[in-house]
Amino acid sequence: MNEALNRKDLTILDKFMALDYFDHTNQLRCREDVKGFYTEAFKDLPDFHRTIEDIIAEGDKVWVRFRITGTTLLGKKAELTTVSILRIVNGKAVEG
Repeated sequence: MNEALNRKDLTILDKFMALDYFDHTNQLRCREDVKGFYTEAFKDLPDFHRTIEDIIAEGDKVWVRFRITGTTLLGKKAELTTVSILRIVNGKAVEG
């Protein structure tokens, strides 16, 4: 999935994310909202790149630490580390 997002291929979300996925942090209420969120991120960071730093899975939860890098439209380098905890049901993320 990570490689697809780095190519800006949002169709990968259809495979790994439930239609009614809920993002608690950003208050995104469905998979289409998440696609819109990434679309804006790709505009803000045209060279968007996400790297998985750590991943732990237990039961129905997956904990992932990402490093996101890119260059803003003003030419400034940006780097962000974030942690996502996803709940998985029937092979798809339903909330995070």
